[in-house]
Amino acid sequence: MIEREETTTFGLDSDKVAGLLEIGTEGKRSEGGRDADELKAELLRDRLAETVALYETHTDDVSRKRARMSQVIGDLGGEPIGTLLSSAGADLCILRRIKNHARKLSVSATSKVERHVASTIYYAAISAALLVHDARITTLPYADLGRSLRRLANEPWIPHSLTGLFRKTGTFIEAHHKS
Repeated sequence: MIEREETTTFGLDSDKVAGLLEIGTEGKRSEGGRDADELKAELLRDRLAETVALYETHTDDVSRKRARMSQVIGDLGGEPIGTLLSSAGADLCILRRIKNHARKLSVSATSKVERHVASTIYYAAISAALLVHDARITTLPYADLGRSLRRLANEPWIPHSLTGLFRKTGTFIEAHHKS
């Protein structure tokens, strides 16, 4: 029976076969054996439930106190990021703040999952500003923006509210801002 096993595994022992099988599944599985898409979906849900401070901190004491008060008030009673991104009445300044917040999340990300989630929020803020206010809050060329939105609209881990936003914005770009 040992000879038969060697011919089906090309002479590799069980540890080497297990190693090869692990290599084949590395891209799909990450921490704790969970699917990367599951991790992205969970982290995105968490990030969309957070609130964002309305003001950046500044160097002078008054600005710093105002920023801290704003952050506390925003954290206690502000709308979640996900609600603001899907709201037709979201203020343009808030959408810019969400975009900047997402950029900071991306820069401080320690994994691809975190970067993908931050990037999704970044593009959602840009999309909402363009769709709701016809305001461009990015310097990305429309062709590049449209390409990114099409890709994001087809990601299975992104909720329908955002994929719908990405699709609508892509259609808007095609109709109004041909590159």
